Amino acid sequence: MDEGDGDAAEAPKRNRGPWPAILISFAAAAVFGVILASYIMKSAKIDPPVLLAPSEPAGPSLDTLEQAKRVAGGFVEALHAGDTAGAYAQMARPYRESASLAQFQAAWKTPLLASPRAVSLTRTTDRAVQIDGQLTRAATFTATGALVTAAGALDTTFTFLREGDDARVLAVFVGGVPVVQGLGPSTPRP
Repeated sequence: MDEGDGDAAEAPKRNRGPWPAILISFAAAAVFGVILASYIMKSAKIDPPVLLAPSEPAGPSLDTLEQAKRVAGGFVEALHAGDTAGAYAQMARPYRESASLAQFQAAWKTPLLASPRAVSLTRTTDRAVQIDGQLTRAATFTATGALVTAAGALDTTFTFLREGDDARVLAVFVGGVPVVQGLGPSTPRP
């Protein structure tokens, strides 16, 4: 046999470069990543979402909109009857502590607000916050609608302050302008 015959029988080797090693490294890293993620997800204790109930006792409660309609209706009814002292008595304590009956009466004597006849509330906004794992209702809520006066129906927002199971008027805004409000700087009582 010729020495050259052995060389001819061998097939030439192809140089594939670094690609096979790179592909094997990526595949190994992916398998390792899946195993690691699976281990972490199984070992981490993730609690499912829990529906929180209000911290108030269970039982019948008055719908916020119905409560707002009842309180605002009585308030406007007293104003319509000319009983400003009765309407003033329906205001929340913070308002009565910062404004006198005379200031309250003056606020309702403007021509635009004179002789309110009715109120129609159509929507309430009520908030709750989570404190120490308990869902707690905010002390105030608002109701929007229209106040019907001699001038017509006026865009109105009432803010109510919860007092026990009831609510009292804390502020009244007409067209975004405060008519009476129990928040903010106190006005000096005459």
